[in-house]
Amino acid sequence: MNVAIEASGPEAECRSERSARRTVSRAVLALAVLLLCPLALAQPQTRIVGGPGGTPFADQAPPTMRLVAVAMRSGEEIDAIAAVLRRPNGERFPVPMHGGPGGSPGAFVMQDGEFLTALNVWAGQFIEAIQFETNQRQSRIYGRPRGAPQRIAVPAGQHAIGFVGRSGVYIDAIGLSLQPGDLGPQAGVGAHPPPGAAAPTTPVETRKPMRPIAPTASARVLLDGPVYVPPFSSTSSSLTIRVRLKEPAPLTVSLGAQRPRSGTCFAAGEIVATQASSQAQIEHVVRFSGLGEGNRYYYSIPVDGGRCETGRASTASCQRTNDPKDNQPC
Repeated sequence: MNVAIEASGPEAECRSERSARRTVSRAVLALAVLLLCPLALAQPQTRIVGGPGGTPFADQAPPTMRLVAVAMRSGEEIDAIAAVLRRPNGERFPVPMHGGPGGSPGAFVMQDGEFLTALNVWAGQFIEAIQFETNQRQSRIYGRPRGAPQRIAVPAGQHAIGFVGRSGVYIDAIGLSLQPGDLGPQAGVGAHPPPGAAAPTTPVETRKPMRPIAPTASARVLLDGPVYVPPFSSTSSSLTIRVRLKEPAPLTVSLGAQRPRSGTCFAAGEIVATQASSQAQIEHVVRFSGLGEGNRYYYSIPVDGGRCETGRASTASCQRTNDPKDNQPC
C-alpha cells in the first residue's frame, strides 16, 4: 500500500519561500528582457520636430535598402508621407504611408548617386511644410510654410532610410530614421516614381541648389545708401535685391531664415540661398528664384572690414523696405 506523506513544519515553509522567490526572480528577468530588447534593436534616428499629437511611427529596413524617393500628400499641411525604398536589384521594399488621406499626391524622386542630406521643416501643431536637401540639390517646398524652418541634418557616418515621428489625420511630428554608413556618389539605386504619385515637374524640382560663392578677396565693397527690396505679390516665389555701391566691386548676397546679429554674416549652416553678381560695377540687381511663397527671409551682404550688411527680405504681399520712396502700407 502506497502512503503519501506531506512534509510540514519550518523546513517545508523554507522550501516553499525559496521556490516563490525563484519564480518572482524569473518573472522580473523576463520582464527586463522584454523591455530592453526593443531598445537594443531600435533604429537610430535624428531629433523629431513638430507637435505633441498623433501616434508614433518609425520606418525600419534591412541594411541593403536605399531611400530613392519620398511619396506624400500635402495641401495646407503635410497630410501623409512615405519612404520609397529599393533593394540592390531594383525591387521595391514596402514601407507604409503615415498620415491621413487628405491633400494632393506628390513625390520627390532622387536620381542615381543622389541621397538625402537634410530636411527643412516648418512645424506648428502639425508639420506645415517640408523641403528635402540632397547631395546635389534642394526640392521645392511641399505644404504651406509659415515662420522659420528647422533643419534636420543627416549625421556624418549615417544615411537616411525613412522617417520617424507621430501621425494621425496629418503628420504631427517628423524626423529621419537612420542606418550606419555614408553613401557615396555610386551608392544610389535607380529610382522610379511610386505608384499613384506623379513626380513634380516644376523647374524648382530639378534646379541645383544655390551654394555660397565667396567674393573676391581684394574687392572693396562700400554701400552707397540703403539696400532696396521691392515688395512682391503673395503668389511670388522670387525675390530681387537692388544694391548701389560707392565704387565698382563684385557682390555676394545670401539669404537666411533667421536674422543674424547686427553687423555679422550668416554662418554656413544658416544660409538658405546665395547669389553672386561677379562683375565689378556700381549698381547690382541680384535675383533669387524658387523660394517659398509668402516667406520672410533676411539678407546678408559682406562689406569692407569683414562685416555684413543685413536686413529683411520677403516674398510676402507687403513689407517695409529701406527705401523711403516705398510708402506702401503694411
